[in-house]
Amino acid sequence: MNTALKVAAVIAAAGLSSAGLFAASPAVAADLPDLKVTVAVTPAKASYAVGDAITTTFTITNAGGATAKNVRDYGGDGTGVDRAGGLNAGPFDLGPGESRDVEWKGVVNQAAYRLGHASGAFEFTNDAGEANRADNIGRYRFAVPGGRGVMEIKAFIDVRNDWDSEQPGLAGAEVIVSDDATGAKVTSGKTDAKGLVRFTGLAPQDYQVGVTGWKLRGDDPASTRVQVQADQVASAVLAILPGSEATTGPSATASPSTSASASPSPSVSASAIASASPAASASPTDAAALPITGSSSGPLFAVGAAVLVAGGLAVAAVYRRRRRFIA
Repeated sequence: MNTALKVAAVIAAAGLSSAGLFAASPAVAADLPDLKVTVAVTPAKASYAVGDAITTTFTITNAGGATAKNVRDYGGDGTGVDRAGGLNAGPFDLGPGESRDVEWKGVVNQAAYRLGHASGAFEFTNDAGEANRADNIGRYRFAVPGGRGVMEIKAFIDVRNDWDSEQPGLAGAEVIVSDDATGAKVTSGKTDAKGLVRFTGLAPQDYQVGVTGWKLRGDDPASTRVQVQADQVASAVLAILPGSEATTGPSATASPSTSASASPSPSVSASAIASASPAASASPTDAAALPITGSSSGPLFAVGAAVLVAGGLAVAAVYRRRRRFIA
């Protein structure tokens, strides 16, 4: 092999051996703990009442291939239950396949009655890493029925494009109230001369409210969310797009609920109703960190090797030209 080819070969070999410097070693999910959290509420019942004593049991299992170090609760939120203290879970270690129960006692409170349920979501963590954070959160929810609330709505055509409910109301509009979770129609009613309608006897929960034949301003042109609480009045406005085409609005396939009734609401003034779109109620959420399942070292390796090999060939070419020139 002549000198030029030797130089090219040395450079190429060096490139191939050093290309790995560009690649990061991926984390292997099998070598990490993997906490999984489930929750049980006892005594187990179809529904609960204010004053009921309950125990929320969080079961934490390490489904990963390494020991979870210093397992503990990482925070969360709950409503509808009075607790004597914080969750205060841990710290403790969990080997692969091991589980531990953490009990948290409490009493159902008045907030659960107003909302129609009690709920919570709490996260657990450890110091040795985590293969999949998506299942580190334990959630619970149970019904606390019995309460009833009222919903007052004003529908108006928002000709000024400013959500101002002082604008004239839309008379004779059909307002549809549907279950937020299922989309089934709960009740409906027509607005009075001022664009007002009132619904009574509603179970505490979230509803979707729309106007038949019109589109609304906001993210959803068909309906807007309204939360009803027991023994309270929920007020909201439906700002209608001027000249909007007919829309089906919320689902109207189910029969109206016999427990709720609607009537024009002449006693409610427009100024008593909020002029902003009602805020959506939020459910606890978590950001799931996905495990690393691959590596970008392959493309980096190929690029690095190609660049260095090309450099070696270029050196060889220059060396040959130089020899010819000297000769």
